[in-house]
Amino acid sequence: MSSHHQTGKKGFIWGAVFVVFLLSLPLPGESRENALPAAFRFTSPDVSLLNKVMPGDFQAPELEPVAEYGAFFGLKITLKIQGGWNTFGGGDIKTGIGGMYDNGVDYISAMGVPILSNARESNKGGLEVGGDLIYAITPRFGIGVGMAGVSAWNESHFLFDQDPWGPGSFQVRPRVKVRALRAGLFYSLPFAGILALSVRGGPAFYSAKYSCYIGSSIGFIRDGLIHTSYAQEASSKKWGFEGGLGLELTPNPFVAIFIEVQGRSAKIGDFEGDETATFFEGGQNRQSADSGPVYHVDTAGHPQLDIVLSDEGIPGSARKATLNFSGFSYLAGLKFRF
Repeated sequence: MSSHHQTGKKGFIWGAVFVVFLLSLPLPGESRENALPAAFRFTSPDVSLLNKVMPGDFQAPELEPVAEYGAFFGLKITLKIQGGWNTFGGGDIKTGIGGMYDNGVDYISAMGVPILSNARESNKGGLEVGGDLIYAITPRFGIGVGMAGVSAWNESHFLFDQDPWGPGSFQVRPRVKVRALRAGLFYSLPFAGILALSVRGGPAFYSAKYSCYIGSSIGFIRDGLIHTSYAQEASSKKWGFEGGLGLELTPNPFVAIFIEVQGRSAKIGDFEGDETATFFEGGQNRQSADSGPVYHVDTAGHPQLDIVLSDEGIPGSARKATLNFSGFSYLAGLKFRF
């Protein structure tokens, strides 16, 4: 082994001995006990002192309480937005439109033509959207006003074959639109932390409008396309009553998610409007028009809606048509508190 290697080995050994000697010396101004890591410096008197300062039932400081249900930013106003499905009875408007379709199908079927399809749909439900502005008298009780719109439509169609003219069709396309302006009382009952039951009720003013298009096309012949159509459009306004029961989920005091079932009591009558009829006669299409109140007329076949001029005789079986808007709405939406 070379002398240079021996010298390096001796230097390493003496260096290690010097480091061990330094580590074995006590730190200046501290006892051996104080030289231990801080995590091990608690003696029995220290523990006794801690027990006096922090008794056995010591609890961490409580956090600030969350604001209660119904907290507002200052305006005490709640904006309620909702949408869903609306169902209603229909009344004379429903039975009259359905009767006009049935009369047309019976008339065409009596010709002995082959029937391809017959799809009869009932018009007694549609989409609803709306909203309310509620002023909170207390965090749970408020008064408010709101608006809602309902639109319901369905098409019934009858297809048949009439050789040699080809396929023919008969369609009925009704549509009902109702707008509601309402006022009411609102109350919420919190339970189970973030849940609440809500109830509401009050009067509503309804503006209703219905339209119905009836069309029949037979096919191409020498005189052209045989097409017959009949259209009605009428409107009316009436008062009614609404009430609802809902379940709210409140993830924070200023926002709530809810589902709600609403019930209505409303019968809207005294409809007035216009009707036009297009018919094929003498090799050409002709048209007629009438205006006046809408009547529900019981005919020999099925009931129908008819607009009767004031100077015309009203059939004995006729009565003014009524839209039965009583029914239920199944809604979901959001509440925002300001």
